[in-house]
Amino acid sequence: MFMYWFVLLTISVIALRHEHPSKLFRVNHNLTPSWRIVFLLLTVFIGLRYEVGGDWFNYEKDFGLFVNELNNSENASTDFAYIVLNRISGLLGFNIYGVNVACAAIFLYGLIRFCLNQPYPWLAMVIAFPYLIVVVSMGYTRQSVAIGLVMLAITFLLEKRIYVYWVVIISAALFHKTALIFIGLPFILGYLRFKYISLIGILISLLLAFGAFLFEDASNFVQYYVTERMESGGGFYRLLMNVPPMIILILLKSRWMSFYQDWRLWCVFSFFSILLIFAFEYGPAAADRLGLYLIPLQIAVYSRLPQIVNIGKPAILIFMGILYSALIMFVWLFHAINSFLWLPYQSLIGIFFSNSF
Repeated sequence: MFMYWFVLLTISVIALRHEHPSKLFRVNHNLTPSWRIVFLLLTVFIGLRYEVGGDWFNYEKDFGLFVNELNNSENASTDFAYIVLNRISGLLGFNIYGVNVACAAIFLYGLIRFCLNQPYPWLAMVIAFPYLIVVVSMGYTRQSVAIGLVMLAITFLLEKRIYVYWVVIISAALFHKTALIFIGLPFILGYLRFKYISLIGILISLLLAFGAFLFEDASNFVQYYVTERMESGGGFYRLLMNVPPMIILILLKSRWMSFYQDWRLWCVFSFFSILLIFAFEYGPAAADRLGLYLIPLQIAVYSRLPQIVNIGKPAILIFMGILYSALIMFVWLFHAINSFLWLPYQSLIGIFFSNSF
């Protein structure tokens, strides 16, 4: 438990030292040295964990299946890129840790790029840490990669780089096919006009091509998450966490639009958040899992408050954001029914040194 609080405290101290908003980074900018260090340390923190996370043993079992039963038809429809990572890691002798490090690196790259597009990127990391980093990236490895790539894709979308956006979304779907729900986002936002109508045909072709490949997984998803009504402890409350950002988005619309051009994007996220809240009754786990893709709404809204709320002292709102994240961490660690699966935090590095002395 100490490690989780230590990392959150470290990022929080850095956030408090950056009281002034930074210029929005474009996605093709190189990471600064400080962000490279954070990227490296968090990759190690997430990727070299040992028996940490709700699905640790399931992923370990899958690793053995993917590596030792290469032609097993039961695994043929599983997310392609994740299988490839497992097999490469197996061939190199890195075991499940090679997979976890690679997945952590992809996830963090997308997250950091997304944070750098916020006026207070360190505050954005603080907001992301308790649940998105600790719980999601350590507990839902495949989907965390997809979420990281979706966040990266959003930065391209806001730059109107639609083709690149689609490539990244399709890459995300190779880790977790649910990411395909974002493929039509440029149409929803009106980024594509009549002259791009031919792209609709290409998009439909891609979806049809994926259709046969996805059908078996889609039916399994519906049966596992909806028909059998798999439970998702705390899922409804996690969806409700998107309500305060929605309210802020509405109340501060004029201030928001005076600084940013992405109000409609986060309204779309808010709309789907509401849909999932109502859908939770009929498919709790499905709504909860899809809701994980909407966590960037919280990161974007809360990390922008010090700029759009003019109180003269941004440090006050930064500190409030830190307190919010600390509260989320406290509630999850001490009250979540499955948080014991993350405790204590253990690392392969720590185990190596303990066995050496």
